[in-house]
Amino acid sequence: MSEAADDLETALQYQEQLTKLADTPENRNRELRLLISMGQMDRVEATLQRMQGFTDPLDLVEMIDRAMAKQEMTAAQRFCELALEKDAGLWEVRARLASLLIVNDELDRAEAEIETIASLDLPDGTQSEKRKDELAKAKARASSQNRTPSVQRPDIDGAVWLSRTQNISQLAYFFKLGRYANVSFGFSSSARGAVEPDDVAHAKMYAEALRMVLAEKRGNAR
Repeated sequence: MSEAADDLETALQYQEQLTKLADTPENRNRELRLLISMGQMDRVEATLQRMQGFTDPLDLVEMIDRAMAKQEMTAAQRFCELALEKDAGLWEVRARLASLLIVNDELDRAEAEIETIASLDLPDGTQSEKRKDELAKAKARASSQNRTPSVQRPDIDGAVWLSRTQNISQLAYFFKLGRYANVSFGFSSSARGAVEPDDVAHAKMYAEALRMVLAEKRGNAR
């Protein structure tokens, strides 16, 4: 193994010992992050299956995003499925799952997930777990610095909507459509925002875009 791989293996051994001594969500999360970094997706799934108490939705989303960043699309799909088994109301996970199902050529299942997202009966401003965490951290940082946090609201900030539109337009690249058909597929760590809805309105934007991606994929398959 390379030196980096040796370091990860050593870190994992220490973390496994820590988790045995103190079986906390924080220690479990660190162990899972190390397994993903090492590409040991089978062990990640087995560990998740054992962790019946591993229910923090933010941690589950992080596991999915880490797998996607490493281009472990089949594993990321399975993590989405496990997350939804624990909490079927995690609509932000459904957006990721719909995208992954398209990547993995499970188009009928992708369509069902897209329709579920499009028909969400929640206020448009309902925030994702990840967005709530980002805002909470921004508020904490601002409080520690005695200043008012800057919070963008999609309904009044046109720059946010422009960013979302540009972000969704990247789906053609990620799904290898049109002129991007021959590029190497990959969700880089900086590209995960291509499937990261901030709120329900954003998720429904994804649903409409993914409908078009799905139609294109089915047309190409004929």
